[in-house]
Amino acid sequence: MKKARQLPVQLALSVVAVLAMSAACTVDTNTARRKTGGNSMEPADTGTNMNSSLDAGVIADSGSGMQSNCSDNPSMCVPRELRGNPPTCACLGVCEQGWQWQNGVCVQNGMMGTPDAGTGGGGPSVDGGVPATDPFDPATVASQYASAICSFRTRCEPALHDFFSSNEMECVTELGTSLRSQYEAFAQIIAANRLGFSQTGLNNCIQALSTADCASGPAPQACSSVFTGSQGAGQPCSLQSECTSDTFCAVQSLGECATCQPRAQAGQDCSGALCVAGTDCLQLQDGRNLCIPDTAGEGQPCGQINTGLCRGRLQCIGDMAATCQRPVARGGMCPTPDAMGNISTPTCNIYQNDTCVGNQCVAVTWGGAGTTCGDPATADNCNATAYCSSQMGPGTCTGLPGMGAACYQGRCAEGNYCAGASCAPEKTAGVACAGSAECSSADNLFCVSGSCGPLTYNFCQ
Repeated sequence: MKKARQLPVQLALSVVAVLAMSAACTVDTNTARRKTGGNSMEPADTGTNMNSSLDAGVIADSGSGMQSNCSDNPSMCVPRELRGNPPTCACLGVCEQGWQWQNGVCVQNGMMGTPDAGTGGGGPSVDGGVPATDPFDPATVASQYASAICSFRTRCEPALHDFFSSNEMECVTELGTSLRSQYEAFAQIIAANRLGFSQTGLNNCIQALSTADCASGPAPQACSSVFTGSQGAGQPCSLQSECTSDTFCAVQSLGECATCQPRAQAGQDCSGALCVAGTDCLQLQDGRNLCIPDTAGEGQPCGQINTGLCRGRLQCIGDMAATCQRPVARGGMCPTPDAMGNISTPTCNIYQNDTCVGNQCVAVTWGGAGTTCGDPATADNCNATAYCSSQMGPGTCTGLPGMGAACYQGRCAEGNYCAGASCAPEKTAGVACAGSAECSSADNLFCVSGSCGPLTYNFCQ
């Protein structure tokens, strides 16, 4: 999704833990911040990754049909330019046009048995093999995924509804509409044989969201097999979704052609690359951008470069031997930060609409312009339409600035974006732009090839 709805950083009250998708993080005593980027069910140029990352890979089919193995090739690998006979020269699950990889061999299209809904492994495609795919209807898939995400929010992250003065039904409508406009482009990629869709993978993803523990969140990579791209390193692309799970499309802006490049591994520099699944690109205080693991589970070490971040809404608590711990439930006792703002025990979960008042987790009250905020003796906070006039004590929620007014910490009223230092109205279709944040959210527009418009797929060769 182009503009993921998330809580402002100042509301993510945690030390070392990451309670917000874009909250400040502490890793190995160096203050770090998340840099977005990666494949997901939303191919936005911002790379916004929701609860589940749907990275690319190759879906293998099952069934029977015309087959010819590669036993006469000990390495099972022949460069593309040297191939003469597609069935006998496949490498790592890659077949020539008109053939698909099945059960370790190349099988001619139209000669396969009934597909097994894209289940199975297969290796990463290295030169544009054709991925298997199930029938894909953008509207249906968008509705199914939006329903699963919004239901998860209702159960585990209700603040994402209340902060935006929304509810589950409105969430499904808004998110579903946004996803559908983007999945229309996915349909074009599938038709171009550069993306596979697995209904089984989607079903597994939905099941993971519906049963996930609210503190730990869905299992890492629970949704990694829904969409699978086939373009490997060095192959042309224009959207992230075309690339295999170990690569990313190195585009600078939507609509342009680029090539898939290797993703940075855990602990590696990510200033010029996206990170592999299971890691986040964090900018440390010393200026380095490193891929940091983000899958530490309850009771596991965290907070160091090698141990990384806690999964879900678990909190990284402790100093030299920090571990991931569950947040305090409503009604429970919460800690008082020391002079440096550090805590030694878990605190409340803002995503559950809980905040610490008088050393107890209580329900947050979200209010619009004119309501009270900032009083440590109350749980009053401003919703998405406003900000608190005071950062040091009791204040009043003030409506976000509109057109022509100075931006407030990069934020503007709905329908506007922060253009440098002042708010400007979001742009309509056909107007020149430098990024998708400038384009109309209400119309689900993106900045494509320098102008606002619907997301379209550019087939690059």
